[in-house]
Amino acid sequence: MSALSKVASLEEYLNPVLVKEVRQALRGKQFKGAFGFTIVISLIVAIWVVLNNADSSAWQPVGPDFLTGVWSCLTIAVIGFIPMAAFNAMGAEFEENTYDMLVLSHMRPRHIMLGKLLAAGVQAMLYFSVFGFFVVFAFLLGGVDLTIVLVGLPVLAIVSLALSSVALGLSTLARKRTARVGLMVVLAAALVGSVMGTIAMQAAATQTGFDIALPEVQAGLSSLLIAALAFGGLFFVIGVSRLAHEEENRSTGLRLFGFTLVLVGLGWAEWMYSHLGGLEFLVAVPTMAIIVATVLSIFFVSEREGLGRRVETTLPNNKALRLFLVPWLPGGARGALWLVGANVTILGFVFWRLGALGALGSTGLSGLTVPEALEALTTVVSYSLIYTLLPSALFSNRSRELKRSTLVRIMILASFVLGLLVPSIVGFLLDWSTLAYFQHYGNPFWVFIQVVDGDINAKPVWLFAGFALALQLPRIVRSVTEVFRASGRV
Repeated sequence: MSALSKVASLEEYLNPVLVKEVRQALRGKQFKGAFGFTIVISLIVAIWVVLNNADSSAWQPVGPDFLTGVWSCLTIAVIGFIPMAAFNAMGAEFEENTYDMLVLSHMRPRHIMLGKLLAAGVQAMLYFSVFGFFVVFAFLLGGVDLTIVLVGLPVLAIVSLALSSVALGLSTLARKRTARVGLMVVLAAALVGSVMGTIAMQAAATQTGFDIALPEVQAGLSSLLIAALAFGGLFFVIGVSRLAHEEENRSTGLRLFGFTLVLVGLGWAEWMYSHLGGLEFLVAVPTMAIIVATVLSIFFVSEREGLGRRVETTLPNNKALRLFLVPWLPGGARGALWLVGANVTILGFVFWRLGALGALGSTGLSGLTVPEALEALTTVVSYSLIYTLLPSALFSNRSRELKRSTLVRIMILASFVLGLLVPSIVGFLLDWSTLAYFQHYGNPFWVFIQVVDGDINAKPVWLFAGFALALQLPRIVRSVTEVFRASGRV
């Protein structure tokens, strides 16, 4: 069997979208133009760096300047061009009315997203393979730490793939051309910032060097990789959800991934504390995890209450298993239950970890004590419940309409803004200085700082959070009952 026939037979086992996208990219003018432009600019930069150092009276390593120049071109290509091409590739399916053909081919949404993402990865690999020559030549010119190359290239590849996933997910959010233009502007701004930040970090590492054995360096790299995988995975799941049919389960994947992010954040907090010390890591990272869970829950608690016809037929017949699956199934009340579970998990981890330290004295870099840390985290969880559960309980989407879900999400955001502004406006009108300067319980940022400093009592916030949760109980009971009454698998 010839090599061409082997390749042809291999295509039968590959993702059809991957094969289609790679063929279109390699035959299209966009990829050819970007690829040729990048190579030419890289050659010009490489020759200029070498000639610029040729007249030096004393020899000095040229490798760092050479690597910085060609690495900048590679970064622009794989972080700038590739994600934007992925965004346009997904948008072309809607603009050219070819998405219906993909659906009729019985391909699942995850297969479509994965095929698009793998196609972007193949295009990025072509850039990496060509730039491998420049990287080797930079090492031969001297002054380049091999660790930077061995660490930098995989990190750059992961960031490129993550940004391509973000671009694909963004592209599924809007199918009209006018809305897509706005999303393209947002994506372009994000890509420009990512390119500039990546080039700056690489230049600093190349010129000064770094020791990967240092905990600070490991913390920085782990932060970058976790952020890349978190954003990339989140938008991949969002894209799969957006491509799915309205009667399908469009929520469980997001809930599972969101809870996974919470667990990864808690594990990272434990690692940071064990390697770098400082009680602040056990407060700051769980706080970010609470914020992430709260932002995701804005969409969960505002979903229509019904399960959906296709979801009902996929439920297991075992009652105990159904009870376990309740928080992960679609529905606004079940979304509220998911948020409560995520916050309880975060608080449970923090109470367990800080309880192991003991409530003795100051263990943080800024004088933060264990009781203050526990009280601060409990306050953050309370505000998370207040600003999501209270509006969703008052404006629940029992009518199963899309406009109702939009109303709930608007009211959640409006409640946060009104909680900040209304007391301050009243304080300004009544000449009440503390309220006018946002020093009130409606401002979670001020309350958090005051709790950390031990200046106020957070119990009123906890009580109001309990009231918001109590308003959700009728919805939660109805949602659990609906799961048990569903028909289940045939």
